[in-house]
Amino acid sequence: MKLKLIALALCVVAVAACGGRAPKKQKAVKTVELEVPVPPMMMEDPQERSEFVLEHYWDNYKPEVDSVSLEQAFSNWCALTQYAGRAVATKSLLKGYDKAPERIMPLADKYLYDPNSPMRDEDFYGALMAHTGNTELAVLCALNAVGTKAADFEFEDARGRRHRLYDIEAPFTILFFSNPGCQACKEIIDDLCDSPAIYANMSTGAVQVLSIYIDEDLDAWREYVPNYPKSWIVGFDPSFTLRTDDIYHIRAIPSVYLLGSDKTVIFKDVPTERLIAYLENILL
Repeated sequence: MKLKLIALALCVVAVAACGGRAPKKQKAVKTVELEVPVPPMMMEDPQERSEFVLEHYWDNYKPEVDSVSLEQAFSNWCALTQYAGRAVATKSLLKGYDKAPERIMPLADKYLYDPNSPMRDEDFYGALMAHTGNTELAVLCALNAVGTKAADFEFEDARGRRHRLYDIEAPFTILFFSNPGCQACKEIIDDLCDSPAIYANMSTGAVQVLSIYIDEDLDAWREYVPNYPKSWIVGFDPSFTLRTDDIYHIRAIPSVYLLGSDKTVIFKDVPTERLIAYLENILL
């Protein structure tokens, strides 16, 4: 890298020596960053420290904060919420919105609601929608919120047998909405199977995976079923209810939920990396 920089510098010198005009100096762009508070030294608990920062995260916001710095600050805010209580994080989000609604909303759209965002979180986004009066979207985002019981539904397996989500008995259930031939779905399958801790617990039944197909091409689904791991429960929605947004708000495929033993939602539409990290921390 140093050699490339030196070569570039020599080229510039050569152009100047040949009578080329020296380039005008560019004015440095002044950045104004959001000053994020630092927790007191005596506060040692990681969650307490995270919540202190979130509670005061937007205290020092001023309109002069530049767009790039603000977006970085919002991204950092999203990362910090993983270590704090959700009520504290939600209150912090609404406080930030009230400080700069026209600037925070596009960032919330991008980071919290875009189905491809690794920081997506429908619950936070739904709270923001409720705060801004978008009741319809707030209701959709509130379906199967973290900490609530997942909606039960009926599904049918490849042999034509009917089951229900709540029939599954396991400490953890990974609810995986997937499509046959979906590359992103295949990557999730591989990631779960590549985790020694998760794979071992899938084999014993401590972690059950329920893969559900919600679309209509059942021939393609049946043809693809053998590609799923044998220990998985694989089915489709015979009534196509899951596509209607009545009980689940499935905006994109794949979508992954993690449920506890009583089907309480631990994670909703969670990026695979976060799911695996959480389970490995518990199972190892």
